[in-house]
Amino acid sequence: MSDNSGSRPQVNCEQIEKKLWENDELIRKGIKKSTGHIMDIERVETLDVKPGETYY
Repeated sequence: MSDNSGSRPQVNCEQIEKKLWENDELIRKGIKKSTGHIMDIERVETLDVKPGETYY
């Protein structure tokens, strides 16, 4: 692991997936907080929202 002197670290897809999932969880919590109620997760899943976009 430590022998890649200065080169870019190996990308671990599982870690990225986990990070994205954690971000999703944070986004869902944010939705819950801002609307005052838990949105239907199924509906949240089907909304075609790109990361960084805001929707109402």
